[in-house]
Amino acid sequence: MVIQPGQKLLHYELAEKIGEGGMGVVWRARDTKLDRDVAIKILPDVFSQDPDRLARFEREAKLLASLNHANIATIHGLEHDAGLHFLVMELVQGEDLAARIGRGALPEEEALPLTLQIASALEAAHERGIVHRDLKPANIKVSPKGTTKVLDFGLAKAFGPDAQDPTAGPTMTPTVTSAGNTALGVILGTAAYMSPEQARGRPVDKRTDIWAFGCVLFEMLTGTRPFGGKTVSDTVAAVLKEEPDWDLLPAGLHRRVRELLRRCMAKRAHDRLRDIGDARWELTQSRIEESSPAETTARPGARLRLGWLALTAAVAAIAGIALGSWLFSRGDNAGGSSPIARLSISLPDESRLLLDHWPGSSLAISPDGSWIADGGQHGDGMALHLRRLDSLEIKAVPGADGYQPFFSPDGEWVAYFTASGSLEKVNVATGQPTTLARDLPGSTWSFGSWGDDGTIVFSEWEGPLYTVPADGGAPEALTQPAENEMHSEPVVLPGARNVMYMVTLDGREAIRLFDRETGEETTLVENAGHPHYVTSGHLLFARDGIPMAARFDLDRPDRVGSAAPLPLRARVDVVRWGNPRPQLAVSNHGVLVYVPEPPGFMQESKFVWVDREGNAEEMATLPVREPWIDLAPDGQRLLVADMQSGEAVVQVLDLERPTTLHTLARNRQLYQFGVAWSSADSAVYAFGEGGAIRIFDTVLGQDAPAEVLADRDARFLVPSSVSRDGKSLALMRYNKVTEGDIWTLDLDGDDKGTLRPISTDPGHEHSPVFSPDGRWIAYALMASSGTDLYVRRFPQGTDRTLVAQKADSPRWSSDGSELFYLQAVPLGVRVNSVPVTTGQGLRLGEPRALFEGAYRPGRDEGYTYAVARDDSRFLMIRHDDGDYTASKLTVVLNWFEELETIAPSE
Repeated sequence: MVIQPGQKLLHYELAEKIGEGGMGVVWRARDTKLDRDVAIKILPDVFSQDPDRLARFEREAKLLASLNHANIATIHGLEHDAGLHFLVMELVQGEDLAARIGRGALPEEEALPLTLQIASALEAAHERGIVHRDLKPANIKVSPKGTTKVLDFGLAKAFGPDAQDPTAGPTMTPTVTSAGNTALGVILGTAAYMSPEQARGRPVDKRTDIWAFGCVLFEMLTGTRPFGGKTVSDTVAAVLKEEPDWDLLPAGLHRRVRELLRRCMAKRAHDRLRDIGDARWELTQSRIEESSPAETTARPGARLRLGWLALTAAVAAIAGIALGSWLFSRGDNAGGSSPIARLSISLPDESRLLLDHWPGSSLAISPDGSWIADGGQHGDGMALHLRRLDSLEIKAVPGADGYQPFFSPDGEWVAYFTASGSLEKVNVATGQPTTLARDLPGSTWSFGSWGDDGTIVFSEWEGPLYTVPADGGAPEALTQPAENEMHSEPVVLPGARNVMYMVTLDGREAIRLFDRETGEETTLVENAGHPHYVTSGHLLFARDGIPMAARFDLDRPDRVGSAAPLPLRARVDVVRWGNPRPQLAVSNHGVLVYVPEPPGFMQESKFVWVDREGNAEEMATLPVREPWIDLAPDGQRLLVADMQSGEAVVQVLDLERPTTLHTLARNRQLYQFGVAWSSADSAVYAFGEGGAIRIFDTVLGQDAPAEVLADRDARFLVPSSVSRDGKSLALMRYNKVTEGDIWTLDLDGDDKGTLRPISTDPGHEHSPVFSPDGRWIAYALMASSGTDLYVRRFPQGTDRTLVAQKADSPRWSSDGSELFYLQAVPLGVRVNSVPVTTGQGLRLGEPRALFEGAYRPGRDEGYTYAVARDDSRFLMIRHDDGDYTASKLTVVLNWFEELETIAPSE
């Protein structure tokens, strides 16, 4: 079929052909329905002749369309018209990287920022299990503003032969084809970027992209491909046997980049860099170190204020910092630019930042950059810490168990939320707290911002934004969320007329602007959250946990410039849903403070069996970050639920072969809480979809769709335990008035799907679990005084009995004669047991401690430990001290200089 400009496919009008290759012909087109320009990739005729290949391609295209990242070209749809199959894609402006390299090697200062964006794109895709397989300069576009977009992500797999086809090899790579070859994707142009395992036709994983990433970076820096030859065979032979000419690399190239290239292009996949996130980290560190030689003498004319020099000496004393951690930028500063300086603050063990339970920033900096506030560990408890950067003293505010602190515009006060449900403020000089508002539900999930008009705007766990006078008073609603919307994390902009905030709806996050005079709301950035306004004229936000920066003009607050990732690796909050929040804060004068994340932080979990005496035996290390678990009734399999880049994943582990997780279900949404076995071969789990919570029951090893047990318009329905007879599911149901309540769901009979209340006491009730005989339900109750353990009779919900105080996560023994539970200890938990006798009533014996250690604490969204069938040992998840606390801060002085290079004026 001859295709001509002006021809229409559905509602897409073709304008001009802009590319052609083995994967098809690409046209610029106009989407007449949505009035936008798009790219249309018309697929080869072979697709219409191969139904199996087309069906598999459709499955892959759906997965690829779910990728949503600033550096990945978006797939809008897969369509069919006039006998043609075609992809509708984002039209990316700019030239491809191959054309740019064709003009010569890129300077390091130009190549590395582009490479960081490529690494960020690969990292986002790899976290979703998507491998590009055909990364090369021709598949990377660079905009005039220096933004990269990776094209054709994952289409290699979609176009290629079936993964089970033993004939799959380099000749089937989906690249440019020659006229003499009729098989789809006969190789001609991509051999130089294929990994050795790909060239040999062996199975590939994300490490093949890491190889190609190294090849692309090498070519950017040298202008020459690392592997070449006159023919495809010569090139493949070079890939398999030869080393790149490392002498071609620039003489002054940073040692980290040189080492990174060697690790990316290791011949054996086993020796290669394992994760592209580590490549991003190395590149970021190289930029930081390259821009900051380790000399501490200020150059002539440097405009570094003496106050900051005094500050440095004080911070060095308080944190034990070597003066060599002062790092000044290259070049002569006589022209007026202030030197960038970086330093590291080590926090005492008794005053670490606490980052475990609370899904917000524990960190704040005063507008003038002289004070840092954080919610941190204080002995065995929690306290608000204040530290002045030119003082040796770290102050814990008496009686202030503060979360999410924020400063007043003049820097004299810091406000914070408490576990008891109040909003308070404290004078940084006197340390005297004042209560501003009380009885705030979910206050430890609240966020606030102090406007220069003397009012505070804050958010609760759910609902609208509120305002309250900075001197105290009754809160008043400011915004009116639509159904199932959440408004949170407000930022009052200078002048106090406009408020930025994060809106969450159906699992999607965006940043909006609210005009307090007109009531008008404007969406500023999609797929983004956790906004920070910076007085340099920038907006900081997070996308998939990656901190981003964009230009933001107060005179035109409805417009946001192009975004770029920040070259720093900040710790994110330990959350299990949504978009992780980077732990950072910026002052009005360009002081950045953040919690650095060590390489490989919490990318895996160590599962261990621990007997009653505390003896531990390693079971497996799994690639999950913050899992909830449940052991099957037969003790043979383990349910493992985790959040991975905002996507909920439920997996199954065979304990006889604890090396591979098999995916049971996955879904990208806001909430996913709790998993439980409903029988030895079926599992219950919950996903949040469309503002409702659905509870599913899935039979393992069957292709049939999961049965929907409940579909409720509710913020939380957390499945926790199925009765041994399989008739009832115990769950936590969130209620904004009484917080968490204990309910059950009928699983069979005439009333199947009926929810029934068991306990609706004030406070947050959670983690219900049936006794083996089904007559009792144990659960935890969180109140202002702490979390306690109770048991109620089932199904009546009567006879509430206190089991233990400051206890969590109940589990019954297999015969019901014991009740196990967790208690928090510094940086870990203690596992306890209490004897139980049931007859006419419930009788409890004396509780005793079994063992304690550095294991994951209890969670109200699911269980973090399991009990073996014979009750002789416990499956625990070990953690390191740094998983839930931070022992270091990084401070960057004069950071606006660097920020301007990341997101320059447009």
